[in-house]
Amino acid sequence: TDKELRTYYLKSRVSILPIKETLQPSGQSVALQSMSLKLPLIISSYSGFWDSDKFIKDKHLYIAENNIDLWSEIIEEIIEDKGSHIKNIVNKSKELIDSEFSLNTFKDNLFKVIGI
Repeated sequence: TDKELRTYYLKSRVSILPIKETLQPSGQSVALQSMSLKLPLIISSYSGFWDSDKFIKDKHLYIAENNIDLWSEIIEEIIEDKGSHIKNIVNKSKELIDSEFSLNTFKDNLFKVIGI
């Protein structure tokens, strides 16, 4: 259920999305859900990323090549973060989600398109 998924997110320290380069890449829903719950996100660098203009690497999320050593380094950095770097990233990603990807924003944009 949605409540169970939310519980899993809230118990997690990091959300990792190793996306395979395909004609129809996935991961957008999990990424947005993670960021909306202030969960640090690591996602693969891939050509189908849905909004690289708004989501900025190392500001809103971590974007990495599919290299296990690199992913391990980023995961360790997140888990061992003693300062405010991770907190800044998750706060900025949450702000972006709230301002650009909320249901109210979608509704307002939809109404503009259909002329209401």
